[in-house]
Amino acid sequence: MELKVSVDGVERSISGVSNETTCAQIIYALAHAISQKGRFVMIEKYRNRERRLSPIDKPLELLEKWREHMSSVTFVLKKIDEEDDSNSSLHMNSRKSLMIPQNISSASLPAIPLKATDRSRPPPPDYNFVMEQKFASLGRGAHAHPPLPMLKGDDMSIARMGLSQNDLLVLIEKQRQLIERQRENLLNTELTLPSEADREFLQLQRQQENLRNILAPMRESNWPQQYQKQLKKSHKLRAAIEATKEAIDKTMRLSTS
Repeated sequence: MELKVSVDGVERSISGVSNETTCAQIIYALAHAISQKGRFVMIEKYRNRERRLSPIDKPLELLEKWREHMSSVTFVLKKIDEEDDSNSSLHMNSRKSLMIPQNISSASLPAIPLKATDRSRPPPPDYNFVMEQKFASLGRGAHAHPPLPMLKGDDMSIARMGLSQNDLLVLIEKQRQLIERQRENLLNTELTLPSEADREFLQLQRQQENLRNILAPMRESNWPQQYQKQLKKSHKLRAAIEATKEAIDKTMRLSTS
């Protein structure tokens, strides 16, 4: 679906918009298309009223809420000046504008498929790099020895690093001990995380506890005994009704004779 947004008085068309498309995605696409940077927000205009939208608002969902007035609603991309941003930040904390990179130029905006914007996102970090960072954070402060300088080529020599053979052996041993402690910490952390079976067991325990809370009052009220009492009362009422019927029949027979 296409969405029309006014940019500097010119109506731009954006294709590929769905109910899940947010204002942040639209701002990102428009800013790249017109090659500008800065702080941008989307404005919802209805006649003489304007409302500043949040980056997480979804324009198509907002349009559906207007129903028969949908045709009178327009969207405007507005660039925020520093003064405007500082004045509005006091009461617009939850509606922050989006920072957009730019190369300053101007061009007409063709239809922009929003799905293509994902291609410019950086790839996820390498797993080994993440694990190295985790090891480093766990072992930070565990030893007082300064980190080794990163040297290239022929600089990677014991003489140039100023370490004797004994110092190097001590450093290697400390690093080995540090790695072992980090592995133990990771293992202990992993063991404390509940497995799928543990989570299911906890859920069953909660369900059992809920059932006990429901059944306890029923057991305390002794429903079987209460049922028997009510059954006896029912029999007595039926007997009384039958006796009343017989008395009425006798009275009717006597009156006719």
